[in-house]
Amino acid sequence: MFREKIKLAIGEQNLRVNKVATECGIVATSLSSYLNGQRGLKYDQLEKLIGYLHLALVPKRNFRFQSEFMEKQEEEREAKIAARRGV
Repeated sequence: MFREKIKLAIGEQNLRVNKVATECGIVATSLSSYLNGQRGLKYDQLEKLIGYLHLALVPKRNFRFQSEFMEKQEEEREAKIAARRGV
């Protein structure tokens, strides 16, 4: 969803992805891949991008970050704890 807002802002401001990437210190192919959903960006890169595009990152009320990777890690951690306790 945020990726789409970044794409929209780039389009609305009539910016070229290469220029945005250069101004934000991001490799152009990395930004392009991010915008196409093929990869992520580091937090500091996103911060620069958000600032450059004059956007704001405002979490929704009761926001809870979810990802399958993190959920799997949490399940594995809980299983290890349960195994140690003999449950």
